[in-house]
Amino acid sequence: MAALVECRPDHPTPLAPLDPEAIERRGCLDRLAAARSADDRAALRRCESAVVERFRPYADRIARRFRGRGVEDDDLRQLARLGLCKAVQRWRPELDPGLTHFASPTIEGEIKRYFRDHCRPIRMPRSLQEDLAMHQAAEEDLVQALGLTPTDADVATAAGSSVERVRRQRLASRVCQPVTADADDGAAITRIGCERAAQAMNRVVEQIDLGAAVRQLSPRDRRVLALRFVGELSQSEIAEHLGVSQMQVSRILRALMIRLRTAMV
Repeated sequence: MAALVECRPDHPTPLAPLDPEAIERRGCLDRLAAARSADDRAALRRCESAVVERFRPYADRIARRFRGRGVEDDDLRQLARLGLCKAVQRWRPELDPGLTHFASPTIEGEIKRYFRDHCRPIRMPRSLQEDLAMHQAAEEDLVQALGLTPTDADVATAAGSSVERVRRQRLASRVCQPVTADADDGAAITRIGCERAAQAMNRVVEQIDLGAAVRQLSPRDRRVLALRFVGELSQSEIAEHLGVSQMQVSRILRALMIRLRTAMV
């Protein structure tokens, strides 16, 4: 009889225990917030160092996404960690309690700026380089303030620019970005052999269909996908970020995968 009672639907499923590492990261962030409130510079530096140390593996995961583009792995890790340090110094707990949502674009921005300044075979005009720096800074601030990727209009307003300038700068960045002859993405279709053209075109069509399916999702579902597949967070990290259990995150991801596969059939 006891077993039957435990299985009744009105008995909620117990929440999964938090990951010890997630608990420690949360503690480091709480101590950092407290040090800022107390205006204790020595404690603030210690807490910032502790947070950077705890989130260093997260920065390293982002760095790995840029491998194979002409920059040594050690340099990529150093750039990612520098971006992490900047994110920690600018972190505002009231806007992003978990840090990662703000840290991710800041870390990526640090790496992309290095590629922009050192790895482009085609140099952008000075005016476009200045626009790029201005728009990237505005976009990073908006990501933290809004909790999602801002539109071109949002970036233009925040930077005191215009939508036309933002789009012109983005186009120039893509044109000046080196593309390898054997790349699989859509931008390289004109550079691949005829025997791979059909395969590449199919990949582009799939990406377009996937993008359309993702745009139909709710803001929460898109955020979960971004945290998992862009930020490369674990389910327990996503659960901490959203304030739910790891089991709930697992169910959300499973349902999203089914929905996206169905939409692309």
